[in-house]
Amino acid sequence: MDSYVVFDIETTGFNSVNDRIIEIGAVRVVEGEIKETFSEFVNPERPIPYKITQLTTITDDMVKDAGTIEEILPQFLKFCEGSVLVAHNAGFDTVDKMPEFQHKTSNNAYHKKREAHS
Repeated sequence: MDSYVVFDIETTGFNSVNDRIIEIGAVRVVEGEIKETFSEFVNPERPIPYKITQLTTITDDMVKDAGTIEEILPQFLKFCEGSVLVAHNAGFDTVDKMPEFQHKTSNNAYHKKREAHS
């Protein structure tokens, strides 16, 4: 494995089906060294609950001018292109569980590759 991307997402809650992404962070590792980073807030288009702000320190003010998932997700997918994905919290951060990823990426190469290997 020459290149992989370790990513972590923060959301508006703990329900991977109903909550929205508020931050995507990632590092690209090539031959054991961090070569690139990706860090973007995402405007969830809904208020961030107080308990999530306490946990993540991400506030509504921090995301209010950020791009929506429709804007940020293509940037993230481009960053990940050609790399194996490694989730920081695989039980929650897997892209297959997040409806935002499923809906916004249904026609992209990520899903086409997964379907070909299924």
